[in-house]
Amino acid sequence: NVLEAMRGAFRNNSAPVLVLHGAQDATVNVRFANMLADILREANAPYEMQIYPEAGHGYDRGGGGNRISTER
Repeated sequence: NVLEAMRGAFRNNSAPVLVLHGAQDATVNVRFANMLADILREANAPYEMQIYPEAGHGYDRGGGGNRISTER
């Protein structure tokens, strides 16, 4: 699988990774974001992760529906 192939790509001196994922994503299951976080954690690579409980597959600015807004 692609995530397993990425295992060797991350190190403790890698550029930081930002993982954003919608828990309601019907296209890419949230378990893949969790798998990526596990790989990053095992590599001691810097990362931040945010799972949006109500979000689906998309992000937009000020939209509605199954998208999460990035506006603050």
